[in-house]
Amino acid sequence: MTQPDRRNLRASDKDREVAVKILNQAHSEGRITLSELDERLGAAYSAVTYTDLDVVVADLPVPALPGAAPAPSAGQPLRLNAGFSDLKRDGYWKVPNHIVASTAMGSLKLDFTQAEFPYGQVLIEASAGMGNIVLIVPAGVTVSTDEVKTTMGSVKNKLGYTASPADATIRVTGSAGMGNVVARPPRKWRFMR
Repeated sequence: MTQPDRRNLRASDKDREVAVKILNQAHSEGRITLSELDERLGAAYSAVTYTDLDVVVADLPVPALPGAAPAPSAGQPLRLNAGFSDLKRDGYWKVPNHIVASTAMGSLKLDFTQAEFPYGQVLIEASAGMGNIVLIVPAGVTVSTDEVKTTMGSVKNKLGYTASPADATIRVTGSAGMGNVVARPPRKWRFMR
């Protein structure tokens, strides 16, 4: 059974309220005018799907709405820090052109299986202290891990395919101190009969 596309899932009242808070904050910071606020509030309250909500806040520097695809930015990088815990980015999301991914002793998993690559090229600055950074990469996307420096950790590129021409290219730089940086394909589940 395939998972539904999250963009088409129906938004809840709580999701709409999050969008309203984001819009009010944007207005208080002078990012949108009062007339834009009124127009966008109407669209937020009448939004049916996550995509409808994403459109309302797509040009604002905001955190991702639950289940929604955040607008990528060519300016500020997306910063993901797992620290000592586990952090996962999966489902449908728009991949920005620059990601700073770090973990101290935790695990950071970036699943690109359902992701959209609007920029085509992505730079990931990885810092795996004693934890793991795992990239789950579908066919059609190439990954270069040649620029990741290791001390006591390891870098593993387990992708058994190269895309030519590639739909997208991920270039990983940074370091693996005592941790690991791994790029692998999605797992294929086998069901027992």
